[in-house]
Parts: sequence; structure tokens; C-alpha cells
Amino acid sequence: MISKKKIQIEKINILSNLVKDYSNFDAKIKPFINTFPRDFSSFSKKRSVSKIIRKDVVSVIKKQYQNTVFYKSDLRKVNKNISNLLLSDSQTVITGHQLNLLASPLFLIYKIVNVIVLANKLSLKLKRNVIPIFWMASEDHDFKEIKSCNIFNKSYTWKANYEDQFVASMSTDGIKNVLKEISSSTDDFLHKNELMDVFENIYYNNKNYTNAHRALLTFLFGKYGLLIFDSNDSLLKKHFVSNFKSEFSHQKSYSSIKEVNNDLSKYYKTHLNPMDNNIFYLKESLRIKILRKKNIFRLSDGSKKWTQEELFAELDKYPERFSPNVVLRPLYQEKIFPNIAYIGGPSEISYWIQLKKLFDLEDQHFPVLMLRNFVLNLSKKDVRLLKKYNINYSDLFLPKDFVLHDYIKKNAVINFNLEIKKIDLILDSIANKSKKVNSGLTVHTEVVLKKIKKYLSKLDRKIINNQKDEHLIALKKINNLFDDIYFNGEIQERSASYIPYYMKYGSLFIDILIKKLNPLEKDYIILKGF
Repeated sequence: MISKKKIQIEKINILSNLVKDYSNFDAKIKPFINTFPRDFSSFSKKRSVSKIIRKDVVSVIKKQYQNTVFYKSDLRKVNKNISNLLLSDSQTVITGHQLNLLASPLFLIYKIVNVIVLANKLSLKLKRNVIPIFWMASEDHDFKEIKSCNIFNKSYTWKANYEDQFVASMSTDGIKNVLKEISSSTDDFLHKNELMDVFENIYYNNKNYTNAHRALLTFLFGKYGLLIFDSNDSLLKKHFVSNFKSEFSHQKSYSSIKEVNNDLSKYYKTHLNPMDNNIFYLKESLRIKILRKKNIFRLSDGSKKWTQEELFAELDKYPERFSPNVVLRPLYQEKIFPNIAYIGGPSEISYWIQLKKLFDLEDQHFPVLMLRNFVLNLSKKDVRLLKKYNINYSDLFLPKDFVLHDYIKKNAVINFNLEIKKIDLILDSIANKSKKVNSGLTVHTEVVLKKIKKYLSKLDRKIINNQKDEHLIALKKINNLFDDIYFNGEIQERSASYIPYYMKYGSLFIDILIKKLNPLEKDYIILKGF
């Protein structure tokens, strides 16, 4: 039995002020968005795209699915949703991510669960088809960020050389070696053979990495109707040609982000810096930035250059050769989908709110932004340990050394707590008396008293730390718990894979997440009992 506990976002030490403020619908953020996701009425405004765009999107998705070899996947709801995209009143909710090895880490799974749950809820509330979409970052070229995954606190790496090569051009060569390593070094859990069989069939039968990723996500989420989409297609990019030209000619993204940052930086650290060049060129499997100097455009590696007239002519003829960066990708997404909401993590929401001005300049609708659920899974053993040692769930988001010291302090036989309280009263009395004698002594007195408190605190810490031996077993268990929750300093959802949970529970793991997660809930979620 998996139970759910919620912790207020404000108590989570590892989240930024912007994330906490966005969760709490802080008025400071309102100028940078259209509306907060307060309730279902926030999503009621209909989005429309032309019949031509809908038809082209459906045509591209069908082609992509036909080119993919699926394995043990229920496509009935997927096919229904593809057809529903043609309906004039159908809407979408979208999430997206890089194509990480074997669809890791956990928060990628949570994002997809969120988009499915929200689409289902909105379909019922709005009484129209709302379709969940996963946007694959197939044009991304940062191989270092996608080549590894962490399973049972061990890192597995795809040993291939795809430097500067965009994902859609990668093959699945070498992944079978990763699968063999995982199979030989993990325990034989109930559903391990089932999952390894799925991996082997998908990555052996799909030679293209993007297609393999689509097949894997469809195995996991196909029965829920999730559509997996690759935007790198000439039929769709032709609808974005005018935006590409606008960016090349006027660099609106630079001026708009600069203007937004002037206001946003009064409250938060901004995620995106304004850039002059925001479009890449796809050439022979490589993704190369296009640079502009006056009216001459060239590739950053020096292999090609154009006048503006030549560039626009190639853009009209071969739009698939041009690739938007992180600034323009959201604009492209909203241009081709009737989208009402985007679900993202902390960094995504941080940069999306910098783009509203650009959307306005390009006369493009800005979607409702939703923070994905933040989730921590705890085993029954973990829950018992927390209870035994009287550790709060919110303490799991504090630095490990702080929690360990706090445990010793609370359980130390000898400490200076009583004495320090008495000394604090005495020091306050000294401060008040010195102020009465001469107010000019206040600063000097504060310096002296601060030093006294500092030395007392150091002594207290030493006294407590010297009692560690009496609590070695407890400290070791608490330390191990933190090491399980954090891998290389990263919280579980950002570092660990879903694979151990699937090996233990099979598809029931996904079913549980669908039942337990709700993106309209703004608290940090702890799932107890895994």
C-alpha cells in the first residue's frame, strides 16, 4: 500500500524562491505570464490553429509512428488521440525533455504522468478533447547530458561519440552493451526480465535513437494515450519560416529578453541571458550555430555563409535545416499545437516567464505554465527509520551534515543548552547596560558579545561531536538514507531512474503514479511504501 504525504513547498530547502513564489501565485510574477493555474477555469480559453496546421501535424505524427517499431504496446488510445487532433475544438497540454538514456531520470516520468493526468482532468472539466503531448528534444546536441543513467546508485554510460551531433541523427549502436551491463549487475527482481526484454527488442529493432525513445515511452504510457512528437520536419517548420525570418532580421528575442530581465532581476536570478544568435543549422548530423555580422550570416565553424537574401531563399526551400534554440523552441511549439498548458520543471518555468514579451511581439498565444510535481519515494524501511530516530520528512531536504549534527545534539547526554540560554540572558543584560552608559559603545559591545557566542557555539559543537561514538549505528543509518536519496549530491528525482521501481513493481509503478500525482497540487509529494 503506497501512501501519500504532502509537504508545503515553503519548507523545501532545495527549491528556489522563484519556484516557491510561482507555486504560491505571487503577484511579482503576474506581469510575466497570462494567468496562474489557480483552478480549472484558468484553462478554459480555447486555442485554435488552422486546419492546415492540424492536418500537417497529424500527417507528421502518423509518419513518425509508422517508422517506429513498437513492442508490447497498446496503441488504441494513441491512435484515437491522433485522430482527435484533427477536430477543431481539440486542445493539447505539452511537456518535453531531452532524450535521456532509457528515459531517465525519475522526474522525466513525473512530467509525463502530470501531462496525462492534467489532460484527463481538463477533458472532463472542459468537455472537449484535451490530448497529452510529449515533445522530444530531438534537435538537442548535448550528448553529455543524455548518455548516462543511475540505477540502484550505479551509473551506466552509453559509450558512443556523438559530440555536436543532434539527437535525431543518432543510432542506437552501443546501447545493447549498456543493457548487458545492467542485466548482469542488477538483482533478479520480479519484473526485471520483462523490462530487459522490452529494452532489447526496442533498441535492437529501432536503429534510430529517436524512434527507439518513442517506442519506449509508448510501452510505458501508450495505454494512457500519450502522443510522442518530434518537431524536426519540413512540413511543420514551413509554418515557422516567418518567425525564423523575423528573428534573423530583427532579433526580437534579444531585445525582449533584455527588457524582461531588467524587471525580473529585481526579484530573482534570471535563467536566460539575451543572445544575438538563436538559430542553428543542421548539417551532416551536426547542429551548428548561425552567426550574424551586419547582413552576412555564417556558420560558427566557418563552413558556410550567406547574404540575407541567400539565407531566406534556403530557409524557404529547406526549412528542416534550421533549428530553434531554447528561446525560440517554445514559440515554435505554440505555433503548431492548439496548446493550453505547458508542464515543466523549475528551470523551464524560470525561462518560460522570460519569453512572454517575445510571444506578444510575435502575436503568439502564451500558455498556462504548470510546475511539475516534485516527488520523493521512500521505502517502508526508510519510513520506519525516520520514525525511530524522530526525523521530520522536511529534514530530508536539509544538508546531510546538518541533520546528522542535529540528531546528535538532540540525543547527546551532555550539552550546553541550559547554560547557553542563561548566558544569552546575561549577554543581553551586558548589551543593555553598556548602551545606557554610552550609546557609542554599542558597536564595540556587539563585536565582543558576538565573539563570545561564537566560541561558546564552537565548544558546544565539540562537546556534542565527542559523543558520536554513542550513536554510531543511528548516524550510519541516517547517512545511508541520505546517500540513497541523493546520488552525487542530486536529489532522487533528478538523479535516479524509474528502472528499479519497474523491476520491482512492473507497470503497477506507473499506474500508482497516475493515481497519486496531480499537477494542480502545489505541495512537495512523498510517496511512502515503495
